[in-house]
Parts: sequence; C-alpha cells; structure tokens
Amino acid sequence: MYCLRCISWHDSASLAKMHDVCFSDVWSSDCFRLFITNMHCFGFIISAEQLELKHEGWIDCGFALWHHIFPDEAELLKICVLPAHRRKGMGKTLLEESQKYAINNGIKKFLLEVARNNLSAICLYECAGFKKIAQRKGYYRINEKLVDADIMALDLGNHQ
Repeated sequence: MYCLRCISWHDSASLAKMHDVCFSDVWSSDCFRLFITNMHCFGFIISAEQLELKHEGWIDCGFALWHHIFPDEAELLKICVLPAHRRKGMGKTLLEESQKYAINNGIKKFLLEVARNNLSAICLYECAGFKKIAQRKGYYRINEKLVDADIMALDLGNHQ
C-alpha cells in the first residue's frame, strides 16, 4: 500500500536522504528547505507501508519537486524513487499527481532536463506525454564524464 502527500519544509531531511541514494550530486536538507520555503516550489512524497514486524509504519520512498518558474510554467527540479521501490508505478504516480496539481493551479506547461543516458527516466517522461524540445551539451557530470541533457516539455493544456 502507498500513500501520497504534499511536500513541506518538514520533509527536508527525508528528501535529502532519498536524494543521496538516487543521485551523485549533493543536496542538503538545508538546500531542500530553502527551495520549499522560498522558491515557489511544490511537490509530492510517496511512502510505502512497512509490514515487517520490526519496522511497522510508513517509509518515504520517492518524491517529485517542482519549481513554479512562471505563472503558467513549472520545471521539474528532482524526481526520484528509491531503488527497492522502482518499477512499481511510483514515478508515474508522482507525475500524475503533479499534473493534477498543476492543472488546478493554472500551470499550463511542465519543463525538465534529463540525462540522455537515463533511458528509464526518458521512457517515464515520454509515456507521460513529454516531448524533447532541445538539448544541452555536457549539462551533467556523471562519474567524471560530461553527459548531454535532453530538455523535455509537456503541454498541460492537452491533458485537462
């Protein structure tokens, strides 16, 4: 069973822990707190129910964090799902909930950058309706190598 909730600044430590597992760049809990409280950000955390006797309760296992950059546009800052919880539809759920929120709040377009070699993320975004609109050469540094990024966009006016 899964639970979805809106991100708040109280989630900063949990976001930083999940981020550290999923990405090589470092975002501290202070960094997340700054984005959430001062940068017009919104997002969602997905949690899974723990059913083991020693660890009953809920554990945060993924999130999507968006920056509301213009009145009608938002950019995906980060999305991640912990490795043990991947391939269960959580990324799709995070994107779908983000779309509902955006449409209800007048956002008409989503933007994101994705490493060109991150094929599972590209597949997730394409299945959600994102289209490649541009490329950034050498945008990411992954394992000491520069990797190009695809810039993708989703017109939410087509999903209302």
